[in-house]
Amino acid sequence: MPKLTVQTSNAPAPLGHLAQAVRMGPLLFISGQLPTRPEDGHIEEGGMRKQAYKVLHNLYQVLAAAGAQPVQVVKLTVYLTDPTSEKYADEEIKRFYPEEPPARTTVFVHALPKMAKIQIDAIAVLA
Repeated sequence: MPKLTVQTSNAPAPLGHLAQAVRMGPLLFISGQLPTRPEDGHIEEGGMRKQAYKVLHNLYQVLAAAGAQPVQVVKLTVYLTDPTSEKYADEEIKRFYPEEPPARTTVFVHALPKMAKIQIDAIAVLA
């Protein structure tokens, strides 16, 4: 079973030596997405809602590059720097997944790359 990497210019370039996503068989592992703009690599300005929306939009772009849809995501891991902002991140995730949300783990961290407030990685199952 070959390992395939997924890269798209519609999502920010990864920081460091890694792929935006890796597909192995029916599984797609999406690297942590930050709220950065693909055109310039800068963090999306604004609060948690805007940053969460941008992260989810970037995640969607990587899914699309792999030929997948958000409904195929079975697991999200959400990294937040501020525990009081979880409700705002959750609201954006509910918008992205209004029905049948994926499993999720939320981890509170001291800091994220580029001083982002949120980062999300995902696992999807492709048929």
